[in-house]
Amino acid sequence: MSGARLCSLLDELGYEGHRATYPDSFEWPFQYEEDAPAFELSLRLHSYEKEVEREAAKTADMKEKGADPYDLKQQENVLAESRIMIPDCCKRLESSLADLKGILLGSKLGKLAPTQIYSISFIHHYTAKKFQNIEIFCKP
Repeated sequence: MSGARLCSLLDELGYEGHRATYPDSFEWPFQYEEDAPAFELSLRLHSYEKEVEREAAKTADMKEKGADPYDLKQQENVLAESRIMIPDCCKRLESSLADLKGILLGSKLGKLAPTQIYSISFIHHYTAKKFQNIEIFCKP
């Protein structure tokens, strides 16, 4: 989301200080305590997804090559442990996104600096867009 778009959204939401907000004055996001958890959780979730893909491919390769049953069982345990991490991370990310949305729609919005508002809206927009089908891959 561009700074100009954010300023127009702030106007639509009734933020009184939007005219004093300059789109080019926004700092790089992800630096405020309100938005950091969602950003970190989205990165962690992405990492877990990649780990599951990697471990699933390794497990399939071991099955294909006829690996020792003990080694195969250990690899399946590693894959299962990787899969277990995703639902918990999804729940925490959904909660964090709800918190960000609450900030953007709540009374606290007027108390935040324009850079904080931009950062929160950017994180919410990015994360919600990236994980729009979060419930599909987060079910155990």
